[in-house]
Formats: sequence, C-alpha cells, structure tokens
Amino acid sequence: MNNMFNNIDGHQYYLDEWGSGKIIINDSINATQARIQFNMVSGKPIIGESSSEEKGFILRDKSITCFIINDSKFVRIPPNMFLKGVERNYFAQPIYSNNNYFLIDYGKILKEPYMLNNGYNKIALNKKYVPSKKFYILNKDDKYVSIKLKKKAIL
Repeated sequence: MNNMFNNIDGHQYYLDEWGSGKIIINDSINATQARIQFNMVSGKPIIGESSSEEKGFILRDKSITCFIINDSKFVRIPPNMFLKGVERNYFAQPIYSNNNYFLIDYGKILKEPYMLNNGYNKIALNKKYVPSKKFYILNKDDKYVSIKLKKKAIL
C-alpha cells in the first residue's frame, strides 16, 4: 500500500486504507473480501492478505468481471466496447443504470513537478499523483464515447 519510491506525493490507490467488498468472477461467482483496493494507475484490483501487513495480490485474471469496494461498484469494460481504441481493459463505475449507459473512469496520473528555473528557486519538488475522471456514454451503436459533462456534448 505504501509508495515504493520516495519523493512522490500521494498514492495510486482508490482509498487511503484497505476497503472491504466483493470480487465477482464471470458475472456469477461472488467472493467476499475483507481487504480490497484498486490501483487507479494500472486499473487493476488488489486483494489484501489476511495479516495486518500492507501486502496484497494484484488480480490480473480476465475472468474478473466486477468488483465492489465499500459499496462502489466497478465493472470491466472490454476495449472493443469503445468507439475510439483504448490501450487496456477498463474497470469503470456505472452511474444511474444497471444497463451501464453512463460510465465514469476514475484514474490517477503521475505528474512531474513544474517550476520555472530562474536561479532563485532551489526547491526540490516532488512528483505527485493527480486524480482524473473520464466520462463515457453509450451511443446508438453500443459503443462508449468519451464526453464532457456539458449539455451540448451529451445531446
């Protein structure tokens, strides 16, 4: 759970601490988890060991179709469901519907520090994790399209 590198502000996880929830395999098998987390950079869920240590297992299995952390549901969206190509499978949160018409893709990006070097500032700045959100809506061809949350874009 801790950053493996010094000089990075923040973390790449969904929650500050372990959550509890479920892993759903092939839309049918529910496995309750006492310790679960979501790596928002890699897009993969993590289940924690039963001990009090901050260790866990990254779940890379393609049979995981959904997971729930503290009542927040994340569903797997295959890359071929997007109108524009994406580089990885997405776990996104469906909003307002069981049919997944509207999705929010939560992520984090590692940002480099930026400061003008004018000779006076000798401060060593740290890299930091910055949260990001992408919104997707299902079009008439059953493909997800990236949108901005503005009335014109949604219509």
